[in-house]
Amino acid sequence: MIFYFFWAISAPFKRYLIPVLPLFSLVVAYIIETISTSHKNLKIFLYSLVFFTFIFNIIYLAPEGLNKVYERLLVLGGIRSQEEYILKNEETYRVFKYVNENLPSNSKIFILREPRNFYCDRDYATIVLEKGKPVNFSSLDEEETLGKFKQAGFTHFLINRWLLEIGWGRSFWNKFSEEFKKNHFKVVYDHYPFTVYEIDYRVDISFQTFNKEKILNVDEVEVAPQGVRGKDILHFYWNGYVKTPWILFKPGEYKISLLCRGDKCDNVGPIIRFKGLVYDPDSYFKRKVLIEREIKNSGWEWVEFPLKLDKKERLLLKFSFINDGGNPKTGEDRNFYLKQLKIIRRKNQ
Repeated sequence: MIFYFFWAISAPFKRYLIPVLPLFSLVVAYIIETISTSHKNLKIFLYSLVFFTFIFNIIYLAPEGLNKVYERLLVLGGIRSQEEYILKNEETYRVFKYVNENLPSNSKIFILREPRNFYCDRDYATIVLEKGKPVNFSSLDEEETLGKFKQAGFTHFLINRWLLEIGWGRSFWNKFSEEFKKNHFKVVYDHYPFTVYEIDYRVDISFQTFNKEKILNVDEVEVAPQGVRGKDILHFYWNGYVKTPWILFKPGEYKISLLCRGDKCDNVGPIIRFKGLVYDPDSYFKRKVLIEREIKNSGWEWVEFPLKLDKKERLLLKFSFINDGGNPKTGEDRNFYLKQLKIIRRKNQ
């Protein structure tokens, strides 16, 4: 009884009652045995107890209604097939039936935050391990995340849109821009709430070149959805990023400059993370550089990021605004604004 009491008030899930089921069976057997030798009034009480216990279990096992019990009886009697019942009552069965019947046997699926994977007969994972530890995806951007997928051998990606709507896995999914999803995730199954994507690792890269200087205006860079395009200005009212086209760099030292400004909050300006990504056919993307700068001025200024290369490299440059914030008491809101990006190769190189 003590166990049942703590179960009822703390974690009333059916599976947690399994340890006491043998004890409950003994209690029921004792009651039935006692009924046969009991006083008439006691028999009425015990029969009533058994009857109401039976009614309670019917209702408890079918909280959606007695129709569930009826459907189960139809399956038990062979009037309806198990598959018909499962298709109607277990939403994961339909998607994994598609997966099992249509995806190649060597497929490997990354399943985002969906714990009910019993019916999946293909190789799958819900985390990515690296050196025995789960990969921390929060520190990776979309290209690096896809690189981890490629290294792990994933061919497909499954999401539960209902879970995303209530917040489970939303930060992971939102790291992929719509353009990136369009290029790398091909829908092969879509029946709410599940969507299955085939992952396309192909990269169509056309490299830009320059000699001494290259200037990119805001209409020449790719912007995540969080960036709002204005006239000749990019406004970042939330965390977001810009990234350049792929550029072929010669060996040497470079100065990457942003013409930008920021709004402070709690005396801290927007922090910009500079990252260079190198394309590798095997690991997909590798991080080349990682530097952070705080934008301290509210007026327009050139903020510099150094880059040194010992050999010819093909790089994608990415600048991320990473510390969006606000203070309702003071009315401050930390924002980032960008006008221009300039790449200068230092002289005498």
